[in-house]
Amino acid sequence: MMARIITGLALVAIFLPIFLIGGPLINVVVLAVGLLGMFELTSLRAGKFPNWIRYLIIAMVMALCFVDISFKIWGLLILMITLFTISIWVESFTLEDVCLFTTLGLFLSMAGNGVLTYGLEDGFYIIYIALVTFINDTGAYFAGRFFGKHKLNERISPKKTIEGSIGGFICGVLMSLAVCYFRSDITLGLLGAIVYGVIMSITGPIGDLTFSLIKRHYHVKDYGSLLPGHGGMVDRIDSLLLNICVFQVVTTILSNIL
Repeated sequence: MMARIITGLALVAIFLPIFLIGGPLINVVVLAVGLLGMFELTSLRAGKFPNWIRYLIIAMVMALCFVDISFKIWGLLILMITLFTISIWVESFTLEDVCLFTTLGLFLSMAGNGVLTYGLEDGFYIIYIALVTFINDTGAYFAGRFFGKHKLNERISPKKTIEGSIGGFICGVLMSLAVCYFRSDITLGLLGAIVYGVIMSITGPIGDLTFSLIKRHYHVKDYGSLLPGHGGMVDRIDSLLLNICVFQVVTTILSNIL
């Protein structure tokens, strides 16, 4: 537990100033975290097919992070066609690999694009998403530890409980409202804070469970060992990846309503 806390504080100390300052360093964060994440994700199948395929996937997904959102669909289509073409000619690169890396490429590239889109405008956007996501996760942990009795999904995550999820949900919504009090422009007002808080407090745990499901399928405990107490980079940001993507969708909808 202590290693987990120390690592978490170290990550805050590294990334918080970057997003508070903003600017070109945001690009460096996306590149560094994206590369680490993709190396961890492709390691799920490392050795199962030629290494050049692994490096090609990493390069294409990282390029997609920096492609304008209006052209993203075309980049994803090129990625998918490329992976299908490889699977036709390289027997060890299976249809399952095509589906896995197309899906993960979508997740990571959309999240990377979201960090660039909102982080370069005002780094507090990303801080807000991270606060709601991690407070939701922390609230779920402690609520589950003290009140948890009923398993949420024992097949995927044996330690998570329904009581923990409810506690995390409440904490996430309250954090969103707290941010609204100080920066209502970020949450698009009180209604936006409630909508963001509710949705991200639901989709954050879905992101966590999604990446846990992938780990269970490939029989690995963690995606890596870079972060003591957490595992790999992806183990730490799995919920955040989905919430950054969701934030973009919700912002687009709310901007047209409010």
